[in-house]
Amino acid sequence: MKSTTSLVAEEYLTDQLAPLWRRRLIDATNYVRQTLSLNPAPSLSDIAHHCAVSPFHLHRMFQMVFSETPGQYIRRLRLQVAVNWIYERPDKAITEIAHECGFSSSQALAKVLKRELGMTARDIRNAIKNGDNRQIDQLCLKLGHPQGTEVGSLEEIAAKTIDFSVVERPDMAMKVWRCEFPWYESVEGLYNKGRMKLTNDLYLVNEIEDLNKPYAEWNMKVGTLTETGQQENLAVKSGRYLSCDVSLSSDAGYIAVWMAMFDHITREGLEVNETGLIIEKVMNPDVLVTELKPVRLQVFLELA
Repeated sequence: MKSTTSLVAEEYLTDQLAPLWRRRLIDATNYVRQTLSLNPAPSLSDIAHHCAVSPFHLHRMFQMVFSETPGQYIRRLRLQVAVNWIYERPDKAITEIAHECGFSSSQALAKVLKRELGMTARDIRNAIKNGDNRQIDQLCLKLGHPQGTEVGSLEEIAAKTIDFSVVERPDMAMKVWRCEFPWYESVEGLYNKGRMKLTNDLYLVNEIEDLNKPYAEWNMKVGTLTETGQQENLAVKSGRYLSCDVSLSSDAGYIAVWMAMFDHITREGLEVNETGLIIEKVMNPDVLVTELKPVRLQVFLELA
C-alpha cells in the first residue's frame, strides 16, 4: 500500500508551516470541533487563549492560511455537520440537530440553510428519499473547505495528489452484517450491541452496481475479518483492485476521493469489473464514535 494522502483541509494547508504555527492552528481547529455545540460559539479571544497566541495574530494567520476567518470557519463547520445529520439521521428532529450543532433554534438553522444553500431541511431529506445522489454530493462539496478565489473545494484539489495503485488482494473470510441507510446509525448500533470491536479494522463492502442506485438502496455490508472460532458469512475472492490510502474528516473529502478515483481510471484506461466489489477498510473505527478525529481509510475498487 502506498503513502497516505490527507484530504483533511487543516492538515493539507498547514503542512508546510513552521512547526509552532502549525501546532497553533491545528490546536485552534481542534478546539472549534470540540466546542461545536456551544451557543454562543467560542470567541476569537477564547480560541486564541486556548492556543496561547494573541487574538490579532491568530486572526491574521488563520485567514491567511485557511482563506476564511475563525468565525467563518465555525459557521461553515456547523452547517457542514448539520447537513450531514439532516440526511444521515432522518429520525433525528431538526430542532435537536440545530441545538447540537450550535444553532440557537431550528429557525436559526433554517435561515442559514436558505442563505448558504438555497434549501430547507425538508429539501435535503427529500433529495435522499428521491434518490438524488448528485444533489447530496454537490451540497457536501459546496460545504468543503474554500480555496480562496478559486472554484471548488480544497478537498477536490487535495484529491488530485492521491497516490493510486493497482494491487492484488488475497481471499478474505469475513463476518458481516447488512447495513441499511442511514449507515452511521447502523454501524453505531452494531458497536453498541457488541457485535464488533473498535480495536479491529472495520470493512465496508458494496457491489459496484450500487453506484448507480440511490444511496438509500445500497446493499452495504459491514464487518471484520473472521477471528479464531468465528464463523464467516462472506467469502471475498482474490482479485485485482485499484486502491488508495487516505485520511478524511468530511463528506466533501470522501466524495472527492471517488471523483479522483474515476478520473484516474479514465486517464489510465483501466476497466472496472461491473459485477465486482468495492471494499473500504476503516483503520481507526473508534473515530466513527467520537467523530472528532480524521478517518484513516483504504479504498479498493475491483478491476476487470
